[in-house]
Amino acid sequence: MLLEALWSRAFHAAMGGVTLLSEASVRLHERLGFKFVGRVRRAGFKLGAWPDVGFWQVVLADGSQRPATT
Repeated sequence: MLLEALWSRAFHAAMGGVTLLSEASVRLHERLGFKFVGRVRRAGFKLGAWPDVGFWQVVLADGSQRPATT
């Protein structure tokens, strides 16, 4: 799973952005432990509309690790 791979490589956090038209995507992120952190109004064009885009974040590390390097 992507989050496990990020965690094992000492990434501090992961972010996800989804249109707020997709309730299933919102529920998926929240089930995975993501917390809502913000919204950009009318940011994406989808299905003939300009929906808001929401952003979620999950913290993967407690802050004591050094930042991941690539």
